[in-house]
Amino acid sequence: MCLRQLRNVAVLTLLALFAAAPMALAQTNITGCGTISKSGLYSIPPHSTFQAKSGDCLVITAPNVIIQTQIAQISGNNTGAGIHIKAGATGFQLQPFATTINNFNIGIQDDANSASIGSDYGDPLWIGDQVDTAIFLNNVHGSVINGAGMHALSNGILIRGGGGNIVTGYVTSLGGNPGHNNGGPTECCWEVIASNGDAIRLDGATTGNHLYQYDVTQSGSDGAGVHIIGKSPDNFVAEGGVTNAGTGIRIESGSTSNFILNNDVTGNTLDVFDGNPNCDNDLWSDTNSNTRQPSCAN
Repeated sequence: MCLRQLRNVAVLTLLALFAAAPMALAQTNITGCGTISKSGLYSIPPHSTFQAKSGDCLVITAPNVIIQTQIAQISGNNTGAGIHIKAGATGFQLQPFATTINNFNIGIQDDANSASIGSDYGDPLWIGDQVDTAIFLNNVHGSVINGAGMHALSNGILIRGGGGNIVTGYVTSLGGNPGHNNGGPTECCWEVIASNGDAIRLDGATTGNHLYQYDVTQSGSDGAGVHIIGKSPDNFVAEGGVTNAGTGIRIESGSTSNFILNNDVTGNTLDVFDGNPNCDNDLWSDTNSNTRQPSCAN
């Protein structure tokens, strides 16, 4: 699949998500943590602060829920998830503006399919401080993560099982400067920080995910910028860059038939690694790297 086709897949997926959402809905204000069990359009009023005493804050159980936020904060007690999209709550959309989620075990947990999280417009969603995993896609298909920032203790974005998900629109880093925005919404300008783990981790036999137009800068961590593990095949990693990581792009043994195209991976302890003998069916193409194991990982 060429890059133009890859972009078309992303656009068509996003259009499908918006088409699936109910139109001309009345808007309902959310005034605190709780469960959303009815489809519809919801809004968190500007300058709101939600505080979860324990566990999850916002739990989504209905399909086709849209949440719009403006200059809001969702805080927890180091347990649960800031937003938990339950199985069956398909077509969820989070449209954030200058909103933060912090002090949870997981910032956003997606257990349903076809969620849309983040935006290319305005100030991004920010997930951090004291969040173990910022965004967790749990055995889902067709979800999109686009234009957000995060500071996680373990993993920035964890995709486990499922597949066909899209991650794009990031400047990602481990141990960098949280909340830093280098430019406007068209410049791929948001960070993902994971102090002790991987910036983006594909695990649990997840397949057919698309990672593109990303830029990872790690600092103070032995983790990987992009880590494909757990017998995860047929994933696409394209047009990105990783620097100052333990390993820039790392594919473990048993994860095969992955497509790694046109990435700039330099200045890492080890730039690229493929644990499969002779790279097996992994395709590495146009990788700018200085250190690699084995030589086919280029």
